[in-house]
Amino acid sequence: MPVAATCAITVAVDGRPLTVAAADGLGRLLDEQQYVLDEGPCLQAIRTREPVRADDLATDTRWDGYPPRVLAHGIGAVYSVPLLVGGRALGALNMFAGAAHAFDAPARDLIGALGNLAAAGMAGALANYDEITLTGHLRRALSTRGVIDQAIGNVIAHQHCTPAQAFDVLRGISQARNVRLHQVAADLVERTATQPQPLAPRDNGQ
Repeated sequence: MPVAATCAITVAVDGRPLTVAAADGLGRLLDEQQYVLDEGPCLQAIRTREPVRADDLATDTRWDGYPPRVLAHGIGAVYSVPLLVGGRALGALNMFAGAAHAFDAPARDLIGALGNLAAAGMAGALANYDEITLTGHLRRALSTRGVIDQAIGNVIAHQHCTPAQAFDVLRGISQARNVRLHQVAADLVERTATQPQPLAPRDNGQ
């Protein structure tokens, strides 16, 4: 996809989104920012089972402030297609372009074809996993997401900020240290758990 700057694949596990593949760290980040907001083109594609276009993010007002976040990373357009298996949306293929209106009709057709191939691959993978093995994989994947959520909660508690601002803090640390976001989150959660809690001040009469 020559016009795309990056891409990622989101899968919905028990109603929770999870990025299972990304071209690079930016693609993963652009997906995960949607999860924090619980809004975005990939989530809409999964929920509606229809392709979602954002041709010009500079003028787009949808998704609870998500477009400005994407613009800050030099992305001007997004196109997400649902990954349909038996009429059910297992996830979405998300393409991000630097230029507005980058995804013309031929590009959208190609992305749709890629989405169909991805969905077929997912269907084959699901068919070849027994239920116990698949459940184990999903639990491990969800544990990674759970650590990020817990770290966001820790930042909120200490800095009295919004979830979106807390995510930005973690993202900034990840970028500055060139470490994956979930590793930054895991380190923060571990440090918070091992820090001694301050004692409550005693009353003068005690």
